[in-house]
Amino acid sequence: MRLISNIPIRKLHRLNLTQDISGIARTFISVNEHLKISEQKLLFLRRCKKRQIFPSFINASLNLTRLFPDSVQGADYLARRLRCMSLNQHISRFYKLIAGYKSRICKLKDVLFRTVLRDKFYEILAIDECNRNHVKSLYKSRLQRKFYWLNQRHPRVEPTNESPSIQLQKPEERITVVNFDALSQDQKQVLSLGPNFAVTPKLDEGFKEKVSVDIAQCVFKIRHKLAIEQRSSNEAQQGSSQEVESTEEQEPEVQVPEESAFRRAKRDCPFPTPFTRTPDPTTPLLEDKLASFNRFVMELVDNAKPVKNLTHTQRTALSALQKNKDIHISVSDKCGEFVVCTKETHKQLTGKHLSDTPVYERILPNRKVGGKIVPVQSPTQQQRERLIKKKTADLVESSNKLWREVVQNQSLDDEYERLIKTPGAVSLPVLYVLVKTHKNSPESFRSNIPIEQIKVRPIISCVDSPTERLSWLVTKILKPLLKEIPTHLSNLYEHLETLKKIPQEQLIGLKIFTADIAALYTNVNVQSTIEDIIGLADENLEKLDLLGLNLTDVHKILIHILSNSYFMYDSQLWHQVDG
Repeated sequence: MRLISNIPIRKLHRLNLTQDISGIARTFISVNEHLKISEQKLLFLRRCKKRQIFPSFINASLNLTRLFPDSVQGADYLARRLRCMSLNQHISRFYKLIAGYKSRICKLKDVLFRTVLRDKFYEILAIDECNRNHVKSLYKSRLQRKFYWLNQRHPRVEPTNESPSIQLQKPEERITVVNFDALSQDQKQVLSLGPNFAVTPKLDEGFKEKVSVDIAQCVFKIRHKLAIEQRSSNEAQQGSSQEVESTEEQEPEVQVPEESAFRRAKRDCPFPTPFTRTPDPTTPLLEDKLASFNRFVMELVDNAKPVKNLTHTQRTALSALQKNKDIHISVSDKCGEFVVCTKETHKQLTGKHLSDTPVYERILPNRKVGGKIVPVQSPTQQQRERLIKKKTADLVESSNKLWREVVQNQSLDDEYERLIKTPGAVSLPVLYVLVKTHKNSPESFRSNIPIEQIKVRPIISCVDSPTERLSWLVTKILKPLLKEIPTHLSNLYEHLETLKKIPQEQLIGLKIFTADIAALYTNVNVQSTIEDIIGLADENLEKLDLLGLNLTDVHKILIHILSNSYFMYDSQLWHQVDG
């Protein structure tokens, strides 16, 4: 990276540093320069986003004049939405860029700290600080002038009655209160900060201990990953040398042995491997970097002086919310705001969804009456817990039995079997719902809105469920099939490229509009869906990595997973009987 000014180079020359140290110092100052420039550009883009004005490079990158001709009705609104999305992409890119610069600065600073005398180290920091302030002031004034010019050239357009009802800007209050009037104004204010707001932590001994534990876990994962890569590399080299020796006189070509199915499955496996021993220390260079990283982070924590980001009134309101056991606080669906209601209201919303939707069936415990097995209509808490415990054990046993059959039929490794085997300490999936605040107007929530008018999105959390590991395995196998589905779009840019390929003549006289889909994820027949998936997999078999299985095994696992869609809600057992 080149320096903007030659002044820091002349100052570094006066320190009589060696050529290597001088190069590291110049790189350190240059990276700090680019960090300040990126921060100012990020601030500029955020101001543009707030005022809904767009720099020229946004329009140039999207090529909207060809994508949305003037003859297309509604083009202005859709073009504005695309500009907003493109601006968000640039903002996200700058956040990642700044994080990379900060990481590189920490490494360079640690190298200078270990290789330069203490007095010269502080002189380098002083030169860097002076240069950073100069660059910040230069780019701040430049981007401010550009922002004022854009603001005058493109005044803010207020939405009219003719514009679509969807607002481009989020409302200032990021909180929705559902049929609950006991929330104070201070409590509303602290919740309006939004779910992404983080309270400054208290740097006590408990926090420092947590940081040291997190660093130790990070070091363990780095060592373990490197040990796996080295072991795989050694096995490949040994296999290559043996292949060369055996085919030296027969065939001139050398084939590298294929990686085992267990290694391929374990590469991105999120589940912990049982009986994993602590990896040995790695190369001295990496161990030195890990020790420097540990020292640097702990010094930051010890010397940090956090500033509280909540006022005394906000902290009092937050404490009152935490102590209130009668309210339910969750995040809304899609809108990124808090939804506050009573626990009874939230239970009514969930119960309404379960009763109104015919795809769910409540499972009741049974008992013998007169030699007949009849369901218990009003079970006790102990009976419900015993039923859930039994169903969990049955699913664990059936999942492991199916996986054991697959392992025996395909002669898979014992390590592979232990990797996917369902452990005993699991629980059934849990249902919770998110309120769709965007389906109702903000005015409707300011009064008591009927429960029937509130829409919710059901979500079933399957973390640590009996079928989680088998589900992950078939998902990893079948995921490449998404590329074979014409209607699948991976991101916005792919969608824009598809639209750009449409000839401009075909767009004349057409209308572009947005629509709200009533049922995007409809229930489909399980058996026919499985047959379609297996048929598509058979057609594209060469593009799939079956990880040691065959399509018959995948078919059996899919039937087992989708026919055992049991979950819990309010200590009750439910079963999804359709879809």
